[in-house]
Amino acid sequence: MIAHLARANPQWRTVGPDTPALFVCQGHQAYISPSWHAAKAEHGRVVPTWNYTAVELRGTINIFHDPDRLLEAVSLLTHQHENDRDKPWAPTDAPPDYISGQLRGIVGIDIGSTPPPAKPS
Repeated sequence: MIAHLARANPQWRTVGPDTPALFVCQGHQAYISPSWHAAKAEHGRVVPTWNYTAVELRGTINIFHDPDRLLEAVSLLTHQHENDRDKPWAPTDAPPDYISGQLRGIVGIDIGSTPPPAKPS
């Protein structure tokens, strides 16, 4: 997973090379009415519930500052969120010196996968 933080955010300074990391992300959530269950009409023994998704990503975190890599990360993120629009915006739509300045205000975060611990022999 590649992301970024504001350079002014002090959290990135607490990360050393290959620091263990846990990233938790929540997805869509929704109330589930008992009325939606066929069992309500059959026997009535139903209650409301909540439907949700969550993902945990474990790995090692590394910070990067390389402007080309930051631009790639921001471009991928922007493409993901803009792609469905009629006229998607891209970092290349803004003046290059403006984008360069904005990139100086962030640091990149790379969370790579960590292999599971070896089983004892």
